[in-house]
Amino acid sequence: EFNLLSTAGASVREILKLGGAQALPTLETQLMPHINGWMAELSDDAHRSLALVAYADLIELAGKENMKKVVPPVLNTALRLATVATADARLRQAAASAVGAAAEHAGKLLNRNAAAEAARALVAIVTAADAKCAANVGASETAALAIGKLVVHRGAALGAAAQESLQTFLEWLPLRSEDEEAQAATRCLTALIDADAATVMGADGANFPKVLAAVAAALEADSTGDELTAKLRAMVKAWHAADAARLAAGAAALPQPALREKVERAVAAA
Repeated sequence: EFNLLSTAGASVREILKLGGAQALPTLETQLMPHINGWMAELSDDAHRSLALVAYADLIELAGKENMKKVVPPVLNTALRLATVATADARLRQAAASAVGAAAEHAGKLLNRNAAAEAARALVAIVTAADAKCAANVGASETAALAIGKLVVHRGAALGAAAQESLQTFLEWLPLRSEDEEAQAATRCLTALIDADAATVMGADGANFPKVLAAVAAALEADSTGDELTAKLRAMVKAWHAADAARLAAGAAALPQPALREKVERAVAAA
């Protein structure tokens, strides 16, 4: 049953990609009553996971004009479950996905206090001792992406948690489990650099090696896409123009020859 429902959930995402806000009325009447039932306290973790993933897709794809319809039914549940205390990794991952979608699309429906608390809870997920074990790494990467989205879209609301959230996000780059998440994380990184490169790079450029490693990993990857790859190449060329010696030193420190070669090709690109 779970596999069948998962397939149905994936189909709903495709419907939303194609129809966007126009698909919502049908989904409201035909699907959301079932989803709300799955999310109830007495439901099992598997069905609650499916409900949270469905709502994450609705928040991402249903359009800004529908946020007041699709955010309130799920937000408190997602915030409560996107914590290290949620034992089931699949449920923790689904909740983190919904929080990340709300951070990106819900605006002030995710208020300042909730955004700051969510950031702290997500940081706790990805800094747990077992965060990178096989059973948890998928949920941890989804949580790391949600942190990135909070920093990009609700950074001003994070207060004292902003710097720790940024550093934690950078520590997890590049993401590796899911191509869509890897691309989304790279977009978060480029948005942060565009907005405030000095803060991202840190005092005396301390974060530059992490940033360069993430950019090098994303360069030329199929999941990155042509548009984002072009942006990354332009970024590398700008770093070379600004301080060729620092870029050369950073590239030399990359752990794999293939990464160094990608940086070299980006610099040489027309």
